[in-house]
Amino acid sequence: SPFPAAELEDLCASASPLVAVEANFSGQLAQVLRQHTGIDRDHLVVKYNGRPMSARELHEALKSIHDGNAETKIVLRNPNE
Repeated sequence: SPFPAAELEDLCASASPLVAVEANFSGQLAQVLRQHTGIDRDHLVVKYNGRPMSARELHEALKSIHDGNAETKIVLRNPNE
């Protein structure tokens, strides 16, 4: 598996907090990152209902992380759910 571990280690070293944004339940890429580099994400933002993430949803999630009001895992849901 040609995973770019060295490049991602350098990139993630300057990220604080490290936030993974994924369109699946479990944060699969964040798990692969941890497996290959030992780097764990600080927050996980996911949406897995088959609908795309809107810019507004993502902005609100990242703002809550920045403000220190966020859980470790943020699940974006359709407001009608």
